[in-house]
Amino acid sequence: KLLFEKEEYTAAIEEFTKAIKLDDQSAIAHRERARSRMFAAGYEVGFTITHDYEKSYIDSYNVSRQGYLNAKSDLMAAIQLNESDAESHKLQGDCLMRLDDLENGLNSLDEAIRLAPQNAGAYELRGQCRFLLHSWKQADADFAKALELDPKLISSKMFQIGLKIRRNDIVGGMADLDDLIQRKDAGSMLYSMYTVRAAYRRDFLQEYSEAIDDCNAAIELNPNRGT
Repeated sequence: KLLFEKEEYTAAIEEFTKAIKLDDQSAIAHRERARSRMFAAGYEVGFTITHDYEKSYIDSYNVSRQGYLNAKSDLMAAIQLNESDAESHKLQGDCLMRLDDLENGLNSLDEAIRLAPQNAGAYELRGQCRFLLHSWKQADADFAKALELDPKLISSKMFQIGLKIRRNDIVGGMADLDDLIQRKDAGSMLYSMYTVRAAYRRDFLQEYSEAIDDCNAAIELNPNRGT
């Protein structure tokens, strides 16, 4: 767990593998190895940065398909060992969504919420899955519930903005995004906010100079990312 927190995911996988060899009935070891495998494969929340939202989202989620397939196997083992562990079901839903198995991912997230109805992250993930399934109103309701439980979930607010844009409320969506960028707790999400606003300015408002300014702001925050 300490290695995972240090973002040393490969080393964490190795340690969890040792733990499983010592006790293959440990649901927690299987679950946490799955989590480490997902992060090692490339764990990144996808946002609408093109008109083809669904494709851009799925592409960002499948950085390493094999890593997610390995994680899926671990989560199946974890759930077999402990069917009442909401966190395993939540991770399984996330993993299946990244493998583009949306219906089964949704079922897993439904189960996670049934077991832990106050888990804001599970609502956020179910909202993402419903978004990809084009269940817009249900997705919006899930993001609202996630924010009710945890107002600091900026990613849920980002998806709500995406829903506003999809409803052609460009002015409202841009205003919300402007407010979000000003938040002091934006943290690592600020990069995504600038890239998303740049795309909206380019695609919907034809504000090309302002879009370039947002791109430059994002590059300054993280020169090594390609978006």
